[in-house]
Amino acid sequence: MNVLVLDTGFSDGLVAAQGNDGRRAQRLIGPFGTHGETILAAIQEVLDELGLDRRDLERVGVGQGPGSFTGLRIALATAQGLASSLGVELVGYPTFEALPQPRTHDLVHVFDARRGQLFAARMDNNILARAACHEPETVGSWIGANTLVFGDGPVRYPQLLASGGTWLEGPYTVSADRALKLTLVGEVRAGPLLPTYRRGAEAQVLFGSPELDRALDGDEIAD
Repeated sequence: MNVLVLDTGFSDGLVAAQGNDGRRAQRLIGPFGTHGETILAAIQEVLDELGLDRRDLERVGVGQGPGSFTGLRIALATAQGLASSLGVELVGYPTFEALPQPRTHDLVHVFDARRGQLFAARMDNNILARAACHEPETVGSWIGANTLVFGDGPVRYPQLLASGGTWLEGPYTVSADRALKLTLVGEVRAGPLLPTYRRGAEAQVLFGSPELDRALDGDEIAD
């Protein structure tokens, strides 16, 4: 199946494609503030690399978060626009499930959510818990000497590593391999896909409402 994946919930965004022959191409785009300017060009580049036309696509996948609302809406709007205009299948997936998952019992994914909070999830019995917004103190309590840490959270909150832990090298974005697999096995959606932001219910209420612009503005204000 010819598939395209878009994920811009974090500063380092991903555009990836896979052809029927299994060949893959990917591009990293970012940082925040540039996703909207570069995503269409990146889509064209990965398709050109595989010798595909947009009309060859059969399915489009997109990360639904959690992550930056501003970043998420760029990938969501682009994916839904492409799927609608091309008449192809659309699949959404939880962004944290597409992050790299080294084989370990002790892994924490952590990203800056601004306003003094972090988007984070930890591995528990080889199962990645559902990502949510947490205080830095809570996430720090998960991290010990043997913990692998993936994400940009320690950039703003270096105290996360006070008890040790190994901070893995970036880029801090989703894995093309995992994102493509989630897209291939995911449930095809007929209706609009909504982002998972700080609080899922709040995001759904805001999406498409007059309050959305104020939420987006707030998301771009650093502490």
